[in-house]
Parts: sequence; C-alpha cells; structure tokens
Amino acid sequence: VASDETLKTTVDAPKSKSRVNFGSLFAQGLKAAGGSTSAASGPKDPHNRDGKKRRIQDGPETSMIGRGVRDPSEQYLSSPTNTPMVRTFRSFFSAHAPDLVGPVKVYVGPVGGWRTLAKLSVRQEATSRIEAKQTKYKQSKPSSPSPAGTTDLRIGLFAPGSHRVVEIPDSRAHAPSLNRATKIVKASCAKARVRGYVTGSDERGGLGYLVLSEERATKRVQLTLVFCAENENQVDQKRLKLLLRELEKAGEAEGGPEGDFLWHSIHVHCNPADRHDNSILGREGTWRLAWPSTDAQRRDAIKGTKEALALPDFAAAVGPYEPRLFFPPNVFRQANLDQFTEIVKVVRKFVPRGSKVVELYGGVGTIGLHISDLVSSLNCSDENPFNAACFQEAAATLPPDLAAKLSYLTKGAAGMALDGAISPWEDRGGSSNGAEVVIVDPPRKGLDPEVLDALTATAVHTGQPSGGCSYPSRLIYISCGFKAFVRDASRLLGLAVSPSSSRRGKKALGKKALSARVSKWRIVHAEGHVLFPGADHVETVAIFERV
Repeated sequence: VASDETLKTTVDAPKSKSRVNFGSLFAQGLKAAGGSTSAASGPKDPHNRDGKKRRIQDGPETSMIGRGVRDPSEQYLSSPTNTPMVRTFRSFFSAHAPDLVGPVKVYVGPVGGWRTLAKLSVRQEATSRIEAKQTKYKQSKPSSPSPAGTTDLRIGLFAPGSHRVVEIPDSRAHAPSLNRATKIVKASCAKARVRGYVTGSDERGGLGYLVLSEERATKRVQLTLVFCAENENQVDQKRLKLLLRELEKAGEAEGGPEGDFLWHSIHVHCNPADRHDNSILGREGTWRLAWPSTDAQRRDAIKGTKEALALPDFAAAVGPYEPRLFFPPNVFRQANLDQFTEIVKVVRKFVPRGSKVVELYGGVGTIGLHISDLVSSLNCSDENPFNAACFQEAAATLPPDLAAKLSYLTKGAAGMALDGAISPWEDRGGSSNGAEVVIVDPPRKGLDPEVLDALTATAVHTGQPSGGCSYPSRLIYISCGFKAFVRDASRLLGLAVSPSSSRRGKKALGKKALSARVSKWRIVHAEGHVLFPGADHVETVAIFERV
C-alpha cells in the first residue's frame, strides 16, 4: 500500500481559499489501496468485464464477489482502519486542519458480533428466463408459490455491483440472535411457501426485505417483514398467516438464555419496489404489529426495542435516571450501538456546560438526550414523524428538571435553518437567545444547502437597537458519508466558496437580515470511528469553532 504522502499530493495545497478536488482525492485513495475507481461499491462484476448487459449465470458465491470474500461486508476485515476511505480521511485532515496536533486517530471496536441491526434482502432466484419473463407482467395479483425446486429463496446481502443476493447465514458481524432469526425466517418461509421478490419484476406481494433489530439487554429480536406491495391486499393472506404461525412456534423453541421467546415483536410492512428508490422502509406504506397478540404485550412491543448507552459520567451526574431509548422499526437506529456510544462520549466532551444547543437530524434523541445534564436548553428536531413520540417517551425517564430543558420539533433540517434556528441573530431585547452550539448528524448525503447557508452567514446591522448578536460558536458534526463531509467542511473552512443551490434558502435568509458572506470556521478536533468493520467506511466526528 502506498504511503500517506501519495494521497497528500492531492490535498496539500496552500492553506488559502482553494477548492478541494475531493473527486480526485477519493480516486487516489482507492487506487493507493488497490481498489477500483470505476465503482465505489466494490470490484467489478466478474461476469461483465466489458460492461455489456448480460444475464448473470448461476455459480459459486465466491465468484460473485471476487478475491475469495464470501461476505461482501468483510472485504476489509483484516485491516479495518486502513481502507481507502480511512486513508483519504487522514489525508484530508492532515492537509486542512492545521490546529490539530498529531495524526487524526481512528477507532474500531470488536470486529465480530457488533451488528445488532441488519437489513437483509430477500430474493426469489428464477431458474429460467421464461419464469423471469413471466413475473414481469404480474402487476397486482398476490404472488403465488412456485412448484418445489423451481426457485431458490435467498436471504442476505447484494454482491458488489449487482442485485444478486449472497447468503450470510453465519455472519461474523451479526449478533448471534440475528443469525438464528435469519435461519428461522428462511425455514418458516419454506414451510409456508412464501415467495420472495423477483429482482426487476413488477410483481407485487413478494417478501423483499427483513429488518432485524436485537434488544441488547434481552437478546430478543424485533423482526420486520417487508413485502413489495402497496398494501396487504396484494400479499397472499393464507401464506402470510401460516408464516406468522411458523415464526411464533420457532421463536418459542429458539428462546434466549432466559427461556423467553426469541422475538421481541414481529411487524408486517408494505413498501412497493421502485427501481428509482432504494429505500427499504417507507413512511407511506402500511405498518402492522403482527405479534404479540395480548394487549399488555402489544403496548410494550409497539414502543420498540429499549436501549441504554451506559455512559459512566452521565450516570454519575443524574444517578439511576439514564434515558431509555426506544426504537420501533420505523425510526433510524445505529447498527453498531456499542461503538456509537463512544461517539456520544466525544460529543459530551465538547458541549460546554450551560450552553444553548440546537440539534438537527436528531432522530429519536440518541445524542441529545445524553447531554441533557450539560445544557441550559436543547432544541432537537428531525423530519421523521415517528421520532417525536420516542423522544418524549425517553425524556420521561429523566429527572423532571432535566426533561424540562428539552424540546422536540418534527421538522427537517432545511426548515429549521430557514426558520433561523441556527442563524446569527441580533436581539432587540438586549439579550442573546440564539443557539451557541449546533449538533448535526446528517444522512450520507450531508448537510442541506439551507443549513450550510445559515452556518456560513454573518449578521448585518439592521439599524435597530440591539443588545448583542448571537452566533453559534461551536459546530459538532457527526458524518456517516465522508465525501459529503469533505464538501461541507470545505465550505465551512472557506476552501470552497460556492453559492447555495437553494434559491428559496437565499430568499428566506435574506428576509432575516443575513448577508451571503462566508464565515470561516476552523477544526479544533477530529477523529474517526469504524462502525462497520470490514466495509470501506468511516464515521467522522469533527468539532468546528468559529474563527
């Protein structure tokens, strides 16, 4: 593997306002680690070297992935902190964070058994072109079982560069309960003759995905069966009832260490397949809690799995009142909660005591609830309408004086920015009431343009009497998409001054007496966390301070 100097040549420009060529930077990082620059998802499909469209023939699973890797998620397992992405990560901060002392550290936890949330694809592999062609014209009829031996139901991950499912029945990354649950689902589908979704078809009613989430304290599994359908009318009800009955029986036989059911709950969700949308779960689709059946159990199950992060300093501050997080299947949850707990610990170190905090992309409050002892106020927000109830349920487990400092708003980050939640603001009442600390944990696409506009704008004199100007002085950025982070950080650091792509954002910010000048930030701390050991991925934690 090439040295770090190889990568630094793409980013070692003078510390002036020069644009970062992060496309070149990523290509260099991938090339230095021996990867391909033609597809970010992994090596090329060995059956399609010339790029022409052709049917992928059946063959050994290892041939679908290449390099002898049976599980696509284990490609970099031998060296999880030296992947192309991690090397690019280190090079960026080496070149553009002069205030950092020494190299940026990258942390990784256990490489086995860390995944307590898994989203697995379910596909019906057709054995002939005729069958594949026939399923293409099934528009809305419930899918019917095929004769035994004509198809193969597969549950697993897509091979890189394809929609071919590679089965991982004994995944090293998965918690043991998830592997057991996956095998039970496959066996139960066979008994109930439930059919999987056929890739590329317009067929409705097939089982498309499994979402499995372990409740770490009890080892019970929250199972969501995702059918490719508009609603349950397009699913074979007789087969579905038989499947649920088989799952219930098998769950009792495969109970955890306490002899309890394997299942925490079983949910049925319908989300039609769309070639233009790869979302596994949809908010518009139908949701149903299919098991358990008794009222008392259902009231508990519908709240979702319960998790505690076990932060020693938080427990020391509030005693036995650490918040219980609630994760029903229709909200976001980290797959590696153990390692994400380490990120929350870092966030706590950089939240000044008594500060006013605004958290965007806040989810169910995994971060925000765990800084409630430090803040004078916390305004948390997220666009998912299912999050607010989870946040309020968790806040109720805190002492009343802490819960009173917290508020939650169901609104997207762009809307919050347009409303001035994180903008510099001149107060006419003689006091500064704006956010002092902003926490963002956006999806892989990065910050919304409106958020960047607000963070890089400066207040202008309005001619009205004012007692002071409120500026967010610290930005805590947690990123799961490093390429988007490079783009956003370049704007914040003044390396790439580009206008917002949102005309609506410019117009709204103008109404709040904000100028379009870029306000420069600097990075005072950064570190990486490998949340998915074996994948080419790094979670970034960066602390920005306003210059």
